[in-house]
Formats: sequence, C-alpha cells, structure tokens
Amino acid sequence: MFLWSYNDLFSSLVFVNYEGIKPIVVLLSFISSQYGTNYGLMATAVTVTVIPVLIVYLFIQKYIEKGVTAGAVKG
Repeated sequence: MFLWSYNDLFSSLVFVNYEGIKPIVVLLSFISSQYGTNYGLMATAVTVTVIPVLIVYLFIQKYIEKGVTAGAVKG
C-alpha cells in the first residue's frame, strides 16, 4: 500500500496545484517529454526516488516479515 500511494501519479497531478509541493513522481513525468529524455537526470531522479523506500524497508523489515509469516499455514 505504501508503494502504491508513493507512486500514485494521477491523483498527484489532479489534486496538487501548488508547484512547490508536487511529489517526485510528478517531477519524473516532467523529465521525459516528447522532445527527448535526459537519461542522466532521469537515472539520478529515480535513484533519489528509490532510496527513501529502501531506507524505510530496512527499518521496518522485521515487522514486514512477521506480517507475512503470521498468516502462513504450517503443513
């Protein structure tokens, strides 16, 4: 659910009108245009986008594993 909310581009484009607080996924969509893509800038932006998710995962990894294995059936 976290990743879905983090990557929800459509609602970000519709509901956020102020330029200063747009999420990073909106900025990623603006990097790529019909005139071309700056792949160095795109790679940097994607890296900056992925790093917070990885950091959050590292801190809550044990809770995720407990939640996944809590519903498992032994057998």
